[in-house]
Amino acid sequence: MEVCNLKDWTNIMQNVFTVIAIIVGGCWALRRYWYRREGVWNIEMMVKTLSIRSFSPGRVFVCLQVDMKNVGQVRFTPGKDGLSVSYQQIDMRSAVGIVEWDKIKIGERSDVLKKYKDNQDNTYEKAYNLDPGACYVEEIYYILNEGQLYIFDITLYAQDVDRLTYYHLVDTRLTANNS
Repeated sequence: MEVCNLKDWTNIMQNVFTVIAIIVGGCWALRRYWYRREGVWNIEMMVKTLSIRSFSPGRVFVCLQVDMKNVGQVRFTPGKDGLSVSYQQIDMRSAVGIVEWDKIKIGERSDVLKKYKDNQDNTYEKAYNLDPGACYVEEIYYILNEGQLYIFDITLYAQDVDRLTYYHLVDTRLTANNS
């Protein structure tokens, strides 16, 4: 084989392998960032009623726990509204039919994470970030009327327009277990 033919043949092989490498790399990137959504935040949120205790006549002390776990591949920083919580008492006498939680008028919202905000730039960038795999737990305390049913709207806001909302029912009718 002549040197020119060998040079041409190796050049062709190099070009073929370069094209194959580009295609394989493109497929890997497509799988990683498109199908597995590794470039997008992914938070699992769970809300539990930890306890309901008698507080005073007609009132109960309620403790809720919000678990937030970053199951995605990117760091999550809450948006300016943080973890917003509001609640509304449900009128049990007139509640019949399909309940559409997003259409129930919810009371005033409060940001549970505001204690972590940076005072200078009013963001969570420096103090509250959920790294991939991290799990944060926040406890929320309320004093509510006894013998009622409440709907809680717990919303975690992202930096963009996205948010994650969880609706949670709390029944404050005391039983022997929680009085």
